[in-house]
Amino acid sequence: MTVRRGQSTSSYGLSALEELRHVVRAAKADDAMATVTILLPNNIAGIVARRYLAREGLDEQRRGVAALKFGTPAPACRTDRSAVSDRQAPSHRPDRLGSVARGTRG
Repeated sequence: MTVRRGQSTSSYGLSALEELRHVVRAAKADDAMATVTILLPNNIAGIVARRYLAREGLDEQRRGVAALKFGTPAPACRTDRSAVSDRQAPSHRPDRLGSVARGTRG
């Protein structure tokens, strides 16, 4: 298994999608079924990238793309943030029991 790592930057919009297409094409040059993982800033960017690559393909002969994984960076730990906010504002307590009761009603 060959692991290639790289980072590419471009401006926003169509030029970013064309750069992504170029990077994926280079990563899949030797093996069209090689898995390529793409990290994007949010889920909307992933949807746009996936649809663009499916529509345009990697080149004129190959339409669509296989074995792509799209992901976003892991969110910051919420417990760390809530612990800090609890210390800063001790008078504020979330209504946890009410939230649980509302969530379990049928």
